[in-house]
Amino acid sequence: MAYFADNPNCPSNFLSGIGFQFNLKKLPGVSFYCQSANIPSVNLSVAMQATRFNAIPEPGDEVNYDDLSIRFLVDEKLVNYKSIHNWIRYLGHPEGEKDWTDYSDGDSYQEKQYSDGQIFVLDSNFNRKFEIYFKDLFPVSLGGLNFDATYTDTEYFAVDATFKYTIYDIKDVS
Repeated sequence: MAYFADNPNCPSNFLSGIGFQFNLKKLPGVSFYCQSANIPSVNLSVAMQATRFNAIPEPGDEVNYDDLSIRFLVDEKLVNYKSIHNWIRYLGHPEGEKDWTDYSDGDSYQEKQYSDGQIFVLDSNFNRKFEIYFKDLFPVSLGGLNFDATYTDTEYFAVDATFKYTIYDIKDVS
């Protein structure tokens, strides 16, 4: 089927890679300084049906999502960096009871463990067009900070963080 300008299914503009906003309910400081984010790929498992000659691929019953990766600028007081660091530390193997009690984002264990997040995809006029809503995010990695006195120009730290989540939905908000 050919697309023409009068066809309602024909895209009028192409999606821009700079048109996004990232929000993380638990950590608004990370959201504000976000430089890049991805909409993760989704994969359907495949079941193989045995036959006498060749195995035939059939749609499976499991959907797998890749990780959500973001890159954010680190603030001078390390507030956003430490917030993800402390979240990972809380979820992992805390040094002691103090790690559990100091991490006070939320009342219940569920609220402390997870956070929902959104990526808003913007149109060519930078208006919100789509929302990608991630349910039950939690961090699994946080990049390091490499100091180097040989830099000749001021360079600001941009750090990568990776999150796992349960599922994401894409909603039209226009």
